[in-house]
Amino acid sequence: MSEALPASSVACSHCGATVAAGRFCSACGARLDLHATAGAVLTDAFGVKRVNPAPYARTAWLAISESAELSARWMRGERVGLVSPVAMMGAVTLATALVGFVLTRWTGVREVAAVINLRDLMTIAPFLKDRFPQAVSAAALDAGALNDQFHQTGGWFAVFWPSLFIVPGWLSLMPWRRIDQRGALIFAIVESVFLLILTGVHTAMKMVAPDAMATGWASAIFAFAVFYHGADHVRGLTGAGWGYALTRPLLAALLLIPIAYLWVVFVLTITLAIWT
Repeated sequence: MSEALPASSVACSHCGATVAAGRFCSACGARLDLHATAGAVLTDAFGVKRVNPAPYARTAWLAISESAELSARWMRGERVGLVSPVAMMGAVTLATALVGFVLTRWTGVREVAAVINLRDLMTIAPFLKDRFPQAVSAAALDAGALNDQFHQTGGWFAVFWPSLFIVPGWLSLMPWRRIDQRGALIFAIVESVFLLILTGVHTAMKMVAPDAMATGWASAIFAFAVFYHGADHVRGLTGAGWGYALTRPLLAALLLIPIAYLWVVFVLTITLAIWT
């Protein structure tokens, strides 16, 4: 006959471990009262998890106002009141997409997609012309269709486009003497979160006030915000002076050019392969 469990203990229905009564199993982490209410049953049935917006808002605010503090906390593995880098980047990307959708419906203004100049692309990537001659010939007759297909293909890989910010930010701190590679990567992720937020704000303002955003002053202000934020982040994280700190976002901007080129070539290659 099995021995009865103490009143203060329960058997976890997920892993079978004997644990102290509470909300979660100390052995596997599963929720002990998973189906305590009808609402909890529906939540579990549809695989929905409750999301607390407070940690997301706090993490986003630190990425904007106290970037070095956020980087230091992530480097120490501290997550109290914060969310993970992946969760933060996903949330910002989703939020900016939703805001863009709402503003498009509200203002009737859409962000105009850049029209691809096939001749220019073939000049910078001539090897694609030899690799996909049939697709290139068809695209030359209908550049608009190529443009649409290119942006659709880019949308398939949109989840990877934040790496266009992460990679140059990480490489800008080479050879990682003032900070190790792990810290440099966390720095790049925090800056990417900030840039995603700033990009969303910039796009929203272009839709709400297109005339004001068309001036050179608007672009200059946003460029200043990007460079100052990056330099201040470097200073706070590495203790370096302004001379070194200011060169890091400049180097990241230069590194972004070849990385963006490789990204465009990759998307264009997939686009032409689909047309073949």
